[in-house]
Amino acid sequence: MSVAAYEGRAATRVWLAMVATLLIVAVSLVHAPRLSADPVITDATEALERLSSLSREATRANDEVLTAQIRLEDLQGQLADAEGRQQDSARLMDDARQQIDALQEIVDKFAFANYQGIRFDSLFALLTSDSPQDLITQMSAFEIISRDTLERIKDFESARATYEGAEQDAREAAAQFRALTGDARVQHELLASRQSALQAQIEQIKELYETLSAEERQQWAGVTVPPGFDPGSLRGSGTGVDIARAALTRLGAPYVWGATGPDQFDCSGLVMWAHNQSGRSIPRTSQMQAQGGMPVSPRDIQPGDVVIYYRDASHVGLYIGNGQIVHASTFGVPVKVDAVNSAPVHSIRRY
Repeated sequence: MSVAAYEGRAATRVWLAMVATLLIVAVSLVHAPRLSADPVITDATEALERLSSLSREATRANDEVLTAQIRLEDLQGQLADAEGRQQDSARLMDDARQQIDALQEIVDKFAFANYQGIRFDSLFALLTSDSPQDLITQMSAFEIISRDTLERIKDFESARATYEGAEQDAREAAAQFRALTGDARVQHELLASRQSALQAQIEQIKELYETLSAEERQQWAGVTVPPGFDPGSLRGSGTGVDIARAALTRLGAPYVWGATGPDQFDCSGLVMWAHNQSGRSIPRTSQMQAQGGMPVSPRDIQPGDVVIYYRDASHVGLYIGNGQIVHASTFGVPVKVDAVNSAPVHSIRRY
């Protein structure tokens, strides 16, 4: 074989190899999976896990919204108090100013008389009297004038002190009002931002929930009460038992972010509502509920105690005995009975 023929065949083999390689690459590109920033969830287990994750995030956001709302309401109350102080001070200043104006003439005349050397005393009466009766008359008149003048001077000084005090209080109230107005504006913006973020999360949860089949929704909701459980079987008496019984009357009520009953609840809303039925006041959010009341060890837990869950104290339920709680879990899950250890326990409080 000539050298030219050999080189021609070698070139042909290289060319065929290149063509084959290009065909393999083209086929692989056609059949390669499509990349996406938001992969489509097609597995039911994955969808439920994603729904659980979103619900936890929304629960935290819900607490942040409620906390911001409570803070804003507190600031608005302080603003009203500061405004009331300003108005009260203004009324005191006006009343004192009128009293000062009414007494100013008397005080000025007394000061002028003293400046002129006019005396209103018994020695002056003795020196200027023409008879004993005249002396008695003058002394009585001087005593009345002196006593009345001193009272008017005291009233004047009191009115002036009241005016100055009210003026100072009005300045302080105005400064507080200005500062609180700024704080309230910032808090209002923060609340609006958190409400917007929560609403976006809620819409995302609802969209994902709508993709679930009936069987998947049932799996998500679980059972409202365990098999054989009787909601009316709670025995005993006392405030704690009454609180637990009240919560059990809401079994099956839907979960709604920010709801406090009586027909729909979020987790801390159910706990607050049940306590209110027994005349007990309790903070609004789960994180606030984790800070109030008194701590209870797991071995001393009783019906009506508040069980707080997760490291961030973002979920709560009410203990009902026998290792069980009643709670408003999350969207798509009605108020239900669960095991007390169905999630990581943060702490237990009693109110």
